[in-house]
Amino acid sequence: MKKAHSGRPFTIAVEGNIGSGKTTFLHHFEKLGNVTIISEPIEKWRNCNGHNLLGLMYEDPKKNAFTFQSYVQLTLLQSHTQKTTAKFKLMERSIFSARYCFVEKLQRDGILTQAGFSVIDEWFKWINQHQNVGVDLFVYLRTNPEIIYQRILNRSRVEERKVPFEYIKGLHEIHEDWLYHKTLYNCPAPVFTIDANVDLRMIEEEYEKFEDEVLNKRISKWRQQRGLPLNPNACGVLTDSPDYSFLDGRPTPYGSRQKKRILKQQELTQQIIELTSEVDFAVERHKQLQQEEQRRRQEILDNKLKPKGIELLKKKK
Repeated sequence: MKKAHSGRPFTIAVEGNIGSGKTTFLHHFEKLGNVTIISEPIEKWRNCNGHNLLGLMYEDPKKNAFTFQSYVQLTLLQSHTQKTTAKFKLMERSIFSARYCFVEKLQRDGILTQAGFSVIDEWFKWINQHQNVGVDLFVYLRTNPEIIYQRILNRSRVEERKVPFEYIKGLHEIHEDWLYHKTLYNCPAPVFTIDANVDLRMIEEEYEKFEDEVLNKRISKWRQQRGLPLNPNACGVLTDSPDYSFLDGRPTPYGSRQKKRILKQQELTQQIIELTSEVDFAVERHKQLQQEEQRRRQEILDNKLKPKGIELLKKKK
């Protein structure tokens, strides 16, 4: 039986072909407060009790595809269910793209046996039924396979040197069918597509559009549906305190948004001090005016009560 969605944070899965810029995308959103960033567990794939499953996969796909994809499914399940106190989680890939894109590609190419495919697929179905691995939004970094292939050559990851262009092109077509055309399998959440063909050094503008136009709106809607305050960063120890601390006691630098909040708080504090001074002055001025008015009234009364005529002459005698 599936766990309730309320038990997990708002989850965004960043999807795309190899070299589409997923890591760059995640680094851009590290500055956001109250967000857990979960990168693709490549280091686990490179070292499973001393075995480089990723390297073995690229060296002999037909022999190692089942072993590798079984472990990929396990590690991505761990990423989905990783505990966090943050309200939002950004994941590099998901258990869905592992099954619908990469396992699908291996099965189509005849690299994964039908029996092996069935085992992985049955595990995938069981996980979906019994584990809370839901995604609230997919971000598809859509990139042409020619650009992808050039990026792979430029970054020179050892395991990727033997990846042929046809493999990249086939993966691109499967991603397109699943996330863009939506003709392959069911997509369990809305998809926001970003043109990731631009130079990775200039793609920040595309990411900022996503943050302004989609992310903030969808998160606000999600928070409203759950009866949560619209702005989770307004105040609180998790917002006002640093995100981490050094073991040796060094001061922890504030993040960019924390600095903005501190400056804003200082500005508001100064305004409060100035307004309070003006209020104190107004209260004191009002008090002085009242006292002056009271003295004036008393003088009038005193003048009215002075002896006059015969009474005044009597007083002088």
